[in-house]
Amino acid sequence: MTGLRIAWAGILSMPYVILSGAMPAEKIGIYMGILNSFITLPEIIASLAFGWVMNWRQARRTCQYCLRLSH
Repeated sequence: MTGLRIAWAGILSMPYVILSGAMPAEKIGIYMGILNSFITLPEIIASLAFGWVMNWRQARRTCQYCLRLSH
């Protein structure tokens, strides 16, 4: 299990390693921040929207269940 964790850490850090080797040193912070934004913003948007989707789905399922009981 430890080997899997080390491999996963290597996979996750690889984009940053590739980027740091390809960019000029004076702008590396800007490019790392942009890359980090492209990684984290979709995760934040998905986590905010997923709660709403689950609440909507649960309300819809509850209404369908109530309709089945009434017949």
